[in-house]
Amino acid sequence: MKKIILICPNDVYLESILSLKDIYIPVLVLSSSRQLKKIADMDDFKNKVGKVYYRVYADYKEFFEINKNNYNLTSYDIQKYRETQLKVERHLHRVVHDYNEIDYRYLIALEYWLDVFNSNCIDMVISSQSEHGFISDSIPFDIAKKRNIPVYINDGVLGNYRTGIFTIRNFNENQFLDISSVFPQQKLNFENYVYDRKSANREITFAEKNIRDSKFAKKILFDACKDFYKKLKLDVIKNFKIQTDVYEETFILDGRCKFKSYGYVKELKKIYNKLACNVVPNEKYIFFALHLEPEANTINRTKYCNQLFLLKMLSSSLPDGWKVYVKDHPYQFSMETPGALYNFKFIEYFRSKQFYAQILRIPNVKLINIDVPSEELISNSQSNATIAGTVLAESIYNKRPCMMFGGDASPIGLLDDIFKINSVIDIKNSISKLQNGFMPSYSDLESITSKYMYEMDYVNSEKFKKIIEYLVKS
Repeated sequence: MKKIILICPNDVYLESILSLKDIYIPVLVLSSSRQLKKIADMDDFKNKVGKVYYRVYADYKEFFEINKNNYNLTSYDIQKYRETQLKVERHLHRVVHDYNEIDYRYLIALEYWLDVFNSNCIDMVISSQSEHGFISDSIPFDIAKKRNIPVYINDGVLGNYRTGIFTIRNFNENQFLDISSVFPQQKLNFENYVYDRKSANREITFAEKNIRDSKFAKKILFDACKDFYKKLKLDVIKNFKIQTDVYEETFILDGRCKFKSYGYVKELKKIYNKLACNVVPNEKYIFFALHLEPEANTINRTKYCNQLFLLKMLSSSLPDGWKVYVKDHPYQFSMETPGALYNFKFIEYFRSKQFYAQILRIPNVKLINIDVPSEELISNSQSNATIAGTVLAESIYNKRPCMMFGGDASPIGLLDDIFKINSVIDIKNSISKLQNGFMPSYSDLESITSKYMYEMDYVNSEKFKKIIEYLVKS
């Protein structure tokens, strides 16, 4: 019987996982208490699950009740897990204003998880999602790693609106698991993800954009007024007493926050448009597509997360006459895009006008007009440069050179023709190859994808069940 801490905020996977034999789950991490209500009546739930833990709590009462423990946290523990604290603080800063509050929650959660590992003989930790920096993922991951308990994470590589390409990361070794025996003879087609995303994110006409923005602005104003009325009514009823039970750990924006963020993002886009320029014909450049911020893909999953520093590294390595072209992520200014709204809570901590000003202070770096198609920039560059994301797939599909900072955010970094960048020297060596006529073939793409990646429908749990079966037996 294997004892597994299972982090699975997607209840689609749970029923099939709970049907597995020879597993017991001392702690099951769910998205919230609402998810528990959906799965509590599942067969085997009471027999297979000890405790539940949540990523998001309804209020402080629930938070303290779930995190109740008997552990005596020491200064040695705090020092030992300083790196974990940094990851959790980065994440919580997306949704919580107060630093003392962030630190307090982290320490309470650290106590809880140390108690869990001391009280149970845990065999492994498995997560259905990438590490985000939640108190429910980064803390158990790091405790398990320090105790040599295997940690396996189902990392997303690419995705569209129906399916995704995933890989299994051995967290302790920072390596990708060979899963070719689990899904033999599987072939993945990157084209489905490169061009499906483009059709979903197609360029809209100026008239369409004005209509969409106008409707969204009206909705934002209505939500803000409605929220203000509710708060005013509540204050009157409670005689203006201060509420102390509001537990803030959600990406959901209330009306007032939407209104504030909408104005901020609109102003930020005006600044970007003012500073950006068009492509200069025949100019040699490296294209760097900015990652959306804040975003879990770059905050906690990669060696490099500060994009300004990466631009500085590129700039210092350029031959005479070369430039770095920088274009922002299409969702960075698009609160109205479905599914993107959660990125904009406290957006001012992650993007500001100073960010774009700093980019232009770096020699030979240009901000490119947001309306210039990324496909055009990718196809005409000397090389593309990125941490992770769709630019990798587009570079591969179009047989264009690509520099990958860190090289370990995705199994794509295992391709022979990807430039793995861990220093300025690596950049200079890559550029030297480019000047000598190097062009990638990515001939090992099929062997790498079949060995380390698999495709899964977002609403089908059978493949993830097979993964867990494989991990439990290995």
